[in-house]
Amino acid sequence: MSTDDIARQFDRECCARVERGTAAVDQIDGVAATLLDCLAKAGFGGGTVLELGSGDGTLGRELLKRGAQRVTGYDLSPRSVAYASERAKMDGQAERLDFRLGDGAVATLAPHDAVVSKKVFCCYPNADALLANSLAVAGRWYALVLPDSRGVVGVVARMAVRIENAWKWLTRDGFRAYVHDVREVRRTIEAAGFRLQSSRRSGIWLALAFSRD
Repeated sequence: MSTDDIARQFDRECCARVERGTAAVDQIDGVAATLLDCLAKAGFGGGTVLELGSGDGTLGRELLKRGAQRVTGYDLSPRSVAYASERAKMDGQAERLDFRLGDGAVATLAPHDAVVSKKVFCCYPNADALLANSLAVAGRWYALVLPDSRGVVGVVARMAVRIENAWKWLTRDGFRAYVHDVREVRRTIEAAGFRLQSSRRSGIWLALAFSRD
C-alpha cells in the first residue's frame, strides 16, 4: 500500500463528513475521549503537541481546550489538512493550530512536549518507521490508539481487518488496515525511555499513554 492510497481513503472520509455536516461539530467520539483520559492520567496538563493523523482537526481543537499551548498536526490527506487549516483560521486559532501535509514516518519533525495519534498505526504499514520518527521528537508524553492485538479482542480485531481488506481488494481499492503487535509497540516506546502510565480499551481499540521525566 502506498501513502497515496491512505490519502485517498481519508480524502473520501473528510468529504463525507463535510457533506453530512458532521465535520464542523466538535464532539469527540468515545475512542478520542479514552485517549484524552489516558493522557490526563499520564500527567499531561499543557505544552506543545504533535498530532499524527490530525484529520479534520477535532482532536487538536480539544487538546487546546485541555491545556495544550500549540498543536501541530500532520496528515496524508490534502482535503483533511485544507479543511482543518481553514477551520483554524475561521476560529481565530491559526497561530495555535498548525496543520501540515506530510508523512509522520519520514517528515522532518520538530520536538514537542507530547506526541499523540488516534487510529493512525492501524492505517500505516510500517509501524517501526512511524514510531522511530515520532519518538525521536517526543519530550515528556507519548500517547496512541491502535487495535488491541492480544487475546480474544485481538482475534476479533484481526478478523475485522481481514474482512475490510478483502472488501478493499474486491473493489480494487489499494487501502489496507493493519493490526500491529501491541507488545512490540510498547517495547519500542519503553526502549526510548518512556513508562506506561495508563491504558484503557474501547471496543477493539486500545489507548496507551506513556511519560518520562
